[in-house]
Amino acid sequence: MANFMLPGALLAAAAAILLIFVSVSSPTWNNIFFLQAVSGSDVIHFGCFGFTGTGTSFGYFFPSNLAPESVLVHSSGITPSSTTLSNSTSSLNTDVVHNLTKTLFLHPLAAGFAGFAAIAGFAIHRVAAIFFTTLAFLTTLVAWVLSMVLFGIVRHRIRDAEGTDSASQYGNAEWLTLGALVALLLAWWLVLFGAFCSHRHRHRY
Repeated sequence: MANFMLPGALLAAAAAILLIFVSVSSPTWNNIFFLQAVSGSDVIHFGCFGFTGTGTSFGYFFPSNLAPESVLVHSSGITPSSTTLSNSTSSLNTDVVHNLTKTLFLHPLAAGFAGFAAIAGFAIHRVAAIFFTTLAFLTTLVAWVLSMVLFGIVRHRIRDAEGTDSASQYGNAEWLTLGALVALLLAWWLVLFGAFCSHRHRHRY
């Protein structure tokens, strides 16, 4: 079992390190970010708990100038009320988007689970290793999917905004999270295979 548990523990430890990097992304570490937005001469990096030039917070709002609200004009030439807005250029700070920024806390949570999985693997504790590796993998999967959804929405709205020179692109935090997800998937497989081999060996002898 140890022959498979130790590589699994190393992969879990690597995933934990990657997720820690993501957890201390912009504004704490501006070189790690989920999305980069450029508006004029300003370059803004968005991270887990804020963005360039802000403090850290649980959930945050995006700069409204990146995708200002625009009012559609009917073919009749009559401008509708301000409640009728283009979906692609509406404010970034809707309730859905703001609530999705709060789910970014799953990255440090996944880092913690991956760390416990690594410790359990190095200690050759089969049950704990399986439990925390599974938990870390599932949490990282949900975190990555939600971050892709969040910053996919933001990226789309910034790029489609009219009357601005804003641009945006995905950052390295997305791919670091994906790397951690792959590492945890391999760690999970190794831990399960090691536990299965140990169970068969114990019953054979």
